Amino acid sequence: MDTADADARALTARLTLHSGSDTTARDDARERVESALEGLDGWRIEGCEIVEPPAAPFEPHTLAVRVVADAGTTDDAEEALARNGIEVV
Repeated sequence: MDTADADARALTARLTLHSGSDTTARDDARERVESALEGLDGWRIEGCEIVEPPAAPFEPHTLAVRVVADAGTTDDAEEALARNGIEVV
């Protein structure tokens, strides 16, 4: 799917979480986004970057997770989103 395609939309989710390493932080961030979008079709994670690394031990990582999704939704998809606390606008 081409992100410039009119039928696709890109979004970036920012997460702040505590993880032991950069790799673990990226994996944890991807898992959280995947969990929030569970049950929906037509999306994929395109990237995950650390925006702010921890300043000291036990400080959180701030990450940006880029998701590309089909623009249209079905009633079933909207219900699945609502169950995960996401509102379709």
